[in-house]
Amino acid sequence: MPSVVLVLGFLAGLGCNESALEPNVREANVVVVDDRNWGNDPFVVNSAAIEGNQLVLEVSYSGGCRDHAFTLVISSSFRESDPVQLSAELAHNANDDICEAWLTDSRVFELDLIRTRYQQFYGPGPGRVILKIEGVPEEHLVYDFVR
Repeated sequence: MPSVVLVLGFLAGLGCNESALEPNVREANVVVVDDRNWGNDPFVVNSAAIEGNQLVLEVSYSGGCRDHAFTLVISSSFRESDPVQLSAELAHNANDDICEAWLTDSRVFELDLIRTRYQQFYGPGPGRVILKIEGVPEEHLVYDFVR
């Protein structure tokens, strides 16, 4: 029995490296309007902020052996209020990562698609959208844009 535990421990560590345990920033994240399953692996959102034209999320998850993909899936329509609201959810695809290190990353999402869709619905010019992202602790993520 102890040899089985040893082998499983070795297999779980295969492919992991020391640098995978350090926090880092991933900028190649995607924003989509789609109801397809982009992943439903567990994660925790530690913080969220809108900085200019970007949504910055700090997320934690288990892994360390494979790249993890995060996708911001936005609703196809806005909720009418002043300012309008847009529902979204963050999808996580761990790519079958079996490692168990607890990682924390900053994930950055460009909000151009949200601005473009707002302008398609409400016309050109500046706008303001409240992002309501499922599972995000911040109540009011307000995206303001001028063009």
